[in-house]
Amino acid sequence: MLGIYFATKYGYAALAVDSDELQRLWLPYSNLDRLRQELVDEGYYPFEWNKETPEFPSWVDHLVELIQRYFRGLLTHPDFSFVPLNKTSWSRFQNLVYKALHEVPYGMTMTYRELADKIGSPGAARAVGTCMAKNKFPLIMPCHRIIKSDGKIGNFTADGSVQLKQAMLSIESSGFATDDIGNI
Repeated sequence: MLGIYFATKYGYAALAVDSDELQRLWLPYSNLDRLRQELVDEGYYPFEWNKETPEFPSWVDHLVELIQRYFRGLLTHPDFSFVPLNKTSWSRFQNLVYKALHEVPYGMTMTYRELADKIGSPGAARAVGTCMAKNKFPLIMPCHRIIKSDGKIGNFTADGSVQLKQAMLSIESSGFATDDIGNI
C-alpha cells in the first residue's frame, strides 16, 4: 500500500491509497521525517507524489491539488464527493456521525453536543468526540469544524494539534479565495 506525501503551505500531508480507495488522510506535518515514519509504522510505503506518475488513480491528482489549494486559502467550499473512501471499518454510529459531520457548512462550526443532537443521540457528545478523534479522513470529513460547547476550540489529533485546527477554521472563516480555479 502506498502512502503518498506532498507539500502544503503548512507542511507535508499524505494519502494512503489502496484498491482505488482512500484509506486515510494525514493533515500537514511540520516534520517530513516524522510523517514518513508514521506512514511506515501504519504499513504504508512512503512515496512522494508526482503528477506524472501513472500508477495513481486519476482522483488522487485532483485530491492533492484541492488539499494544496485549501491550505493556501485559495479554495472555498471544496467538494470532495469524488473521493472513494474506505468506510468498511465504520460502525453504524460512526456512519451517522460522519454523515452529519459532512453536512456542517464550510466556514461554520458546530458543537459536539449539537452534532450528537443532530443524529438523534442527545447525551452522546463524548462518543461524537471519539468519532472525531478516530476520523481517518480529516478535511474531507471536516472534524475541525466541531468545537466545545463553551466555544473553545477543543482537541485536534492532527500534527500541529490545536494550532492547525485554528488555522483551518481561520482559512474557512475568511471567506476569501483568490483563485478557486487556478494553479498552485
